[in-house]
This record gives sequence, C-alpha cells and structure tokens, in this order.
Amino acid sequence: MEMTNIVSILGDESESLLSHNCKGISKDQLQLPGSDFIDRVTAHSDRKAFQRPMAEGVALLNAIQDAYLSQEITVA
Repeated sequence: MEMTNIVSILGDESESLLSHNCKGISKDQLQLPGSDFIDRVTAHSDRKAFQRPMAEGVALLNAIQDAYLSQEITVA
C-alpha cells in the first residue's frame, strides 16, 4: 500500500498517527514479527491457542508460521 493511500484512509488524524512517538514503551520491550515470532512469543506461553485442544492449537500455530515463512505468500 502506498503512503498516499494510508494517509487518505487515516483522514484528518493521519499526521498525528503517523508522526506519533511512544514514550511509554521502549523499543526493547516490543516483540516484532519475524520468522520465529510464533516460537518466541506464543508457543512458550501457558495460554491456550484460541481455547482449543493442545494438538489443534499447535497445528494452528504451525500453519501460521508456515504461511509466514512461505515464499509463495506475499502481502499486498
């Protein structure tokens, strides 16, 4: 998506939203997406994946990670 489209979608608040500088959370506290995001953030949690049985949750998380790593899937 081009920046001009983002600005038009955000409308009157675009300047404020796009130039925001968070002072409450430091960069080192963020969990940024990457090829190992599921392993780093979700898999080691004691939370159930979407309140499904463990085997289904693991299969779902694996499918999400496979989609992220796939060269055939791109973001428009």
